[in-house]
Amino acid sequence: MSDRVLPKKAVTLFAANNFKGAYLIHKKNLDVEHKNDNDYARILSNYANTRWRIDNKYNPLPDLHKALNIRLKSSDNYGLNSSYAHLFDYHYGRNADSAKMYALKSFASANKIDVSADRINAAEKLIKVSDADSSKYYFQVYKHLDDSVRSARLKARNQYALIRYESEKNKIHNLKLQKDVLDRDLRISEERILMVIVFGGVLSGLIYYILWARKRKQRMTMELENKVKEIQLTTSKKVHDVVANGIYRVMTELEYKDDYDKQDLLDKLEVMYEKSRDISYEPSKDMSLSTFVSDVSTLLGSFSNEKVRIIIVGNDPHIWNRVPKKAKDDLLIIFQELLVNMRKHSLADEVIFRFEETDNYLNIFYQDNGVGLSSIKKEGNGLRNTGTRMERLNGKFNFGSEDGKGLKIEIILPLPQNKAPYV
Repeated sequence: MSDRVLPKKAVTLFAANNFKGAYLIHKKNLDVEHKNDNDYARILSNYANTRWRIDNKYNPLPDLHKALNIRLKSSDNYGLNSSYAHLFDYHYGRNADSAKMYALKSFASANKIDVSADRINAAEKLIKVSDADSSKYYFQVYKHLDDSVRSARLKARNQYALIRYESEKNKIHNLKLQKDVLDRDLRISEERILMVIVFGGVLSGLIYYILWARKRKQRMTMELENKVKEIQLTTSKKVHDVVANGIYRVMTELEYKDDYDKQDLLDKLEVMYEKSRDISYEPSKDMSLSTFVSDVSTLLGSFSNEKVRIIIVGNDPHIWNRVPKKAKDDLLIIFQELLVNMRKHSLADEVIFRFEETDNYLNIFYQDNGVGLSSIKKEGNGLRNTGTRMERLNGKFNFGSEDGKGLKIEIILPLPQNKAPYV
């Protein structure tokens, strides 16, 4: 720190970081010396610049700005340079923008008064607060000024030891400043490289995800297509084995028999019809809980039209949680049998399906408002097959019907004790 108008003792104490000693001198001068405005501004600025370094609660800005305004008004260029330096010292480390502003003003003021030491100090301040490119410029200015000063000092001094000491000291200081500039450049370069690496990583991850998602979609599409082909092939084989072969046998009998039993022919055709229906409504092996609810709704809803209204109550996912897959397959066929019989025989215009779970049993209630079933029709192939299926499931199939008063059927299916849901 250099201020040519400061008392020598205060300068010495301040340079030795004995701020308290320097503060006491400035405080004493502030109390007694008021020769003119410029002297008062000098003492006030030095007082504020020293006090804030030992008193954390003290805000020096009002006093520093007061001294600055006095010097601006009186055009005290030397004093202005000192005020700008003091304001920079306070803002450095607190407010980067303000510190840079006062460093620039200090540099301009030092150039105006053309004092080499003040110009060197101002350039050093700008090196600390400027960006990488500007720091390089001010370092060159600093080095040029410092070299000029050192050259002048070397010529003026005759003591070799002192000259060598000053030279080494300045050289070390220059190297330190140069190292600071290089470190800053290196840090900026590393940050830029890191940003490139991060951006490249994000871009690579995005490309990988897009390719993975596209490949996964292609694989799932291919699996679905293969599954559809497999189901179509299986269905085609069943149609050939069951329906086509059956029709061929009937055709053979008609070709080689002169007389044939019409009722026997109808029974055989009905058997083939039943088998073809079983193939048509045979559930997929990959049935999930949610799709089964949809399959039930779709099957029952397919028999609904302008003349017949199908009402479904209780077809919720939790109803089917504990129903085994084999039972689900058979129940779909049973529902189909009931609806086919309804359409062929009952003349109903409203059908109700209600699903309930009580005491480890699944209860299914069917009711229509048709003509009912006679005891003869109860033993038809469709309902007889339904009864057989329920026996295999250890369930019950109860009729309730009167001629002309509709049909009521209760299906009772025992549920496994295991609470884990079937999928």
